[in-house]
Amino acid sequence: MPEIMQAVAKRDRRLEEVAREFIVRQVRGDPAQPLPERIAALIRARMCGSSSPVMTVTGSGNHGILLGVPFYELYRKHGRRILPAALFSLLAVIHMTGKRSRISEECGLATKAAPALAAGLALAQGADLAQITRLMRSVSQTLRNLKCSGAWASCGSTAEQVFGVVLAEVEARTHGDCRC
Repeated sequence: MPEIMQAVAKRDRRLEEVAREFIVRQVRGDPAQPLPERIAALIRARMCGSSSPVMTVTGSGNHGILLGVPFYELYRKHGRRILPAALFSLLAVIHMTGKRSRISEECGLATKAAPALAAGLALAQGADLAQITRLMRSVSQTLRNLKCSGAWASCGSTAEQVFGVVLAEVEARTHGDCRC
């Protein structure tokens, strides 16, 4: 994680542009739906054969949706200021994916995407690397028992649960002090 923090701190415009492209090109769903429900609906639709294009950096469209949709909403509100946080999440999920098997009994949303999302959201709220590391461990620990039974429509419900844990953990550890 220190290397990721260093890369993000450099504010490389090209890397931030990759993060921006990822979030603005991501499928977004119905903006009238609350974010947790929208993420669940998008993942459910994807698992049921939706042809909507999904952006990913790890080979999992579900990871892309879980990371991209919340950061798009932040981007709409705060503009380019959230790009370092989005980049941190993308680099973190790549790092975590490299450390784990692509196919396993563990839910990838829980073990990879959720800690990465929490890390980026915490960075957007001013957390330092030590706080982010503790948060990622806490999210992973909380979600450690989520198992993967394959790519099913029920992944949408899992995503809603995972997203709820991420928001609760980020709120508890950063006190909701967004400094995007």
